Amino acid sequence: MLELLEKRLCEHLCAEVHLHRRQNGLMMLETPFTFPDGDHYPIYLSETRTGGLLISDGGHTLLHLSYENEVDKFLKDTRGLLLEQIISEHGLEYKEGQFFMETSVDEAAQTLFRFGQALTRVYDLTFLNRSRVASTFYDDLQEQLNRIVGEDKIQQDYIVSGLDNAGNYPVDFFIEGKNNMPLHYCPVK
Repeated sequence: MLELLEKRLCEHLCAEVHLHRRQNGLMMLETPFTFPDGDHYPIYLSETRTGGLLISDGGHTLLHLSYENEVDKFLKDTRGLLLEQIISEHGLEYKEGQFFMETSVDEAAQTLFRFGQALTRVYDLTFLNRSRVASTFYDDLQEQLNRIVGEDKIQQDYIVSGLDNAGNYPVDFFIEGKNNMPLHYCPVK
C-alpha cells in the first residue's frame, strides 16, 4: 500500500509541475501553487554564477497584493515586522519588490516548497486589514474574558437600567465588579 501511494503521489506531483524556458532566458516553473483568486504563483528560475539556482517571484507577489492593498503598508509597522519574520524564518531574500531564494540543483525541490510556503505566508498578511481583524475582535475578546473572569460572570449585550433609551445603547460585555461596581465594555462604533 505504501509503495503504491508513494508512486501515485509522485506521478501526480510531477504531472502538476512544468518548466518552460522564456525568451528572456529565464525558466518559468509552473506549479499548483495559487493565490486565492486562482492565479498561479509565477516562479522563475535562473542560474547563478556559482552553478546554483535563483528562485524568484519576479515581483509578482507584491504586484498581486497591490490589486486590493497599499503595498507600502506591508513594508512598515506591524505588517513590516511580520514580513521580516517571514523572510527570516523561510530564508527568503527581498530586493526591489522581488522575493527570491538561492539553492543548489540538488536542493531545488525542498527550496521550492519552502518558497511556495513563504509566498503563501506573505499573501496571508492581507488578512490583517481592519475589517477582517474587526470581524474576529469580539470573538477573541469574549474568549479572553471567559478565560480571565469566567463565562458565568459575563453578560453580553447588557442593557443598563435607569438610562433614557437604554435599549438603544447595549453594553457589549458587562461584568459585575467589586463592591457591586459594574465593569462595562462598549467601544465607539
